[in-house]
Amino acid sequence: MSQPSWIGHTIGGRYKVEALLGQGGMSAVYKGADPNLRRTVAIKLIHPHLSSDPEFVRRFEQEAAAVAQLRHPNIIQVFDFNHDGGVYFMVLEYLPGETLQARLKALDASHQRLSLGETLRIMAGICEAVAYAHQRGMIHRDLKPGNVMLDQQNQPILMDFGVAKILGGQHHTATGAIVGTVAYMSPEQARGEHIDERSDIYSLGIMLYEMTTGRPPFEGDSAMTVMLKHLNEAVPDIRQVVEEVPEGLAALIEKSLTKNPADRVQTAGEMAAILRAIAADLQAMPTGAVAPEPAIRTLVAPPAQPPTAVRTPAAATAPTAKTEAAAVPQAPVPEAPAVTPPGASEIATTIRQAAEQPGETRVAMPAKKGGLPVGVFVGVGALVIVAIIVGVSVLSRAGSQRQPTPTAAATSAAIVEVSPTSLPPSAAPSEAALATQRPPTAVPSPTAPPPTAVPTLAPTATEAALPEGMVLVPGSPFDMGSTDRLDERPVHRVTLSSFLIDQYEVTNARYRQCVDAKACTPPTIKGSFTRASYFDHPEFDNYPVIKVTWEQATAFCAWEDKRLPTEAEWEYAARGTDRRRFPWGNEFDRQRVPVADSDTVEVGSLDNASPFGVYDMAGNVVEWTADWYRAAYYAESPTENPAGPETGLQRVMRGGSFGNADGQFYTTTRRYNQRPGFHDVDIGFRCVRSVP
Repeated sequence: MSQPSWIGHTIGGRYKVEALLGQGGMSAVYKGADPNLRRTVAIKLIHPHLSSDPEFVRRFEQEAAAVAQLRHPNIIQVFDFNHDGGVYFMVLEYLPGETLQARLKALDASHQRLSLGETLRIMAGICEAVAYAHQRGMIHRDLKPGNVMLDQQNQPILMDFGVAKILGGQHHTATGAIVGTVAYMSPEQARGEHIDERSDIYSLGIMLYEMTTGRPPFEGDSAMTVMLKHLNEAVPDIRQVVEEVPEGLAALIEKSLTKNPADRVQTAGEMAAILRAIAADLQAMPTGAVAPEPAIRTLVAPPAQPPTAVRTPAAATAPTAKTEAAAVPQAPVPEAPAVTPPGASEIATTIRQAAEQPGETRVAMPAKKGGLPVGVFVGVGALVIVAIIVGVSVLSRAGSQRQPTPTAAATSAAIVEVSPTSLPPSAAPSEAALATQRPPTAVPSPTAPPPTAVPTLAPTATEAALPEGMVLVPGSPFDMGSTDRLDERPVHRVTLSSFLIDQYEVTNARYRQCVDAKACTPPTIKGSFTRASYFDHPEFDNYPVIKVTWEQATAFCAWEDKRLPTEAEWEYAARGTDRRRFPWGNEFDRQRVPVADSDTVEVGSLDNASPFGVYDMAGNVVEWTADWYRAAYYAESPTENPAGPETGLQRVMRGGSFGNADGQFYTTTRRYNQRPGFHDVDIGFRCVRSVP
């Protein structure tokens, strides 16, 4: 019996078929009635040519039962599944509304796009639904706007979860040719390889790109053309399409759409958390304010030599990611007045206004040099794609003249002698000197307290036994923050107690000892940005450990009877009391950071010590701190030993990393933020210990 003839009939001895809602190559969907429970339902009838396949029948019985167990507010509910003769069907909840695809098409026809707030809200709900199903072993395999229903409350409801697997993982026509929705298909799915949850991440990235711009990133006049673009072409820079897209959102999209699954956002839950955080930051921004620099940034690294079997697009070798330069204040910046957070419909306007502030410029980020990205083993025909660099980027290394690098492990029994003369002298520069040395964006606050000299260590401190590899930072007041960026304001006086801080970033060798002791978990990926073997390779023992989350960093510090530094402790250890812009002074020096390198360098190998003799606080890797992040926290910060907000979504990270020759990324006051579970190729940490 053909599908149209079911209208007016009963299927499965229970459900009355009333009207055809839609159909495709795999199934037809009808509106129906369930007389037993007196409710309207949707009935999906699988086309008979699929039902004749014994393998399909087996998959249907196994997978349909699993899909029916999903209970999530953003996933359509499956009520029943069965067969009537040779026709297999599923009974689902009936949702009046429109598909996301229909909404996007209608907006495109009227030359409009979803507002930024709506995009973030809808996609966060979809990602949370996908994360829920992934945790239960279900992969969607066919994520697209046509499979998302917007109900009468405008909530996204994900449909057809698991159906693609039930039907064999492909769209088919009557002749069996692969057509379907190649616009949302991951490269590994297009190649017919085994797929996992990260294939869904790619599809979510395509959807997010389309919702933001109005068009999917890859289009063509045939399914094969689009499929080849997924396989071979770099993702078009979304900021070239929509200028007002927040940098964090642009970076999230680009990371989700990397060709290699290992370089993508690894879970849909992480993706949802980032979207929620971006939305929260936008809601907290006063109208017309310049958004803080986002926590994640993407760079594109071309291969050293073009792969022989891949058509390498020009976009893959050109700098694509952008960074916002801080707006140059024209006058002392007053405190932002309290305002009501903008609604979703106002957010896009707010971002556009922010992008048009006087003095703001856009600068292109240089591409990272060749080499394989972390954890990627690419064969001929694969496109080399990078990881996202968290708010920072490529620095270059020059020769260094300093003491030997530290030993692999630090023990509390070892001691070093510290004397006042071991600290570089530091005096407050004159206002005239500041005016000539600082870049234009660093306008001194006219109301800030006068700078003071770096405190001299008390005689008793020089006699104390210190743990090996740690430096004593004596307590003192200092001026925290700057006028460079919105979330670094206002400059405020903070008093800290004395503390000890690691002289160098935690190394691979140190971290491995914790792993061997079963007190720490190893990094998820053992490679670095250009080195397939990094964490376990003896050559890199004295290089900073990377790919560690905030939780992993916290666990390691606790194992060494230490803790992560507060944001205030980190800044004070980096800049001292004279408000210096960089650990070594007020002028950016490319010789003190790894500008010529496209990866991490040995800890302490560059001449970039802070006033207290702490190395690599300007660059090498970005470092976790203990504090939760809030853009406006400085306006309410305690004056003594501030420890950040009590709660939040993201943790503060400090310091620059390899990846960018622009000095603005390495200032002692620059703040970055990222969710605690995030890890990347340029994120590391160091520890501190309180002084009794």
